[in-house]
Amino acid sequence: NRIIANYKKLHAMKKLLVIAAIALATLPMAAQDHWRNGFSVGAEGNFSLLKDDAVKSQLNGESFNDFKGSTISGSYTAFLVKGLFVRPQVAFYYEAHGHPQIPEAIPPVGITFPKGPSDKDDHTTEVGIGVACFGGYRFPIAKLSLDVLTGPYYGIAINQHETFQTRHYFDLYNKSSLRWRFGVGLNVWKLTVSASFDVGMLQQKAYNDTLWEWTEEKESNVVSVGLSYNF
Repeated sequence: NRIIANYKKLHAMKKLLVIAAIALATLPMAAQDHWRNGFSVGAEGNFSLLKDDAVKSQLNGESFNDFKGSTISGSYTAFLVKGLFVRPQVAFYYEAHGHPQIPEAIPPVGITFPKGPSDKDDHTTEVGIGVACFGGYRFPIAKLSLDVLTGPYYGIAINQHETFQTRHYFDLYNKSSLRWRFGVGLNVWKLTVSASFDVGMLQQKAYNDTLWEWTEEKESNVVSVGLSYNF
């Protein structure tokens, strides 16, 4: 009986060892699945945490930094070693900026000029393209994975215009934006849910030469939330 019992124990232990060996062998395969190179396309919403102050914006043009918009992008993720990756990206964006800051139309402090028939008639918009190159690390989590990334993002406007009191103005403000991004992304199946925060790196001169002094403006403190599909 003891011999039979010991044989059963050894047989059970052998099964456990085989199962453990199979599980350990599949771990690298699972990681390799997470660490595949590939293209992605996605869309995201963007907004700035810098809020427009009507009186202050009349003096220094900061209203342009208060914006919300949307972006569509394409990227390629290339893994270097294990979970370490680089991700170049090209994007097309639309932004609706704070309004107004037309130098010719800025009234003296304490005086407010009337707007158009509706808020939609007075607006500042920008359409452009962006390029970025991020570096990061992907952490496998069972069937999911988590990306942590950082890197520079540069945007340039191809159309920037402002409508104020039925008059149209073009290219009044800084057309370029350089920001440093910190982001995370949760990969579920072939989808990635992402969130990021951008810090402005440019301090350029604003187009306010009719005021008492030149002022500075930059896009900063930008929050983005997006969804992408991975091929």
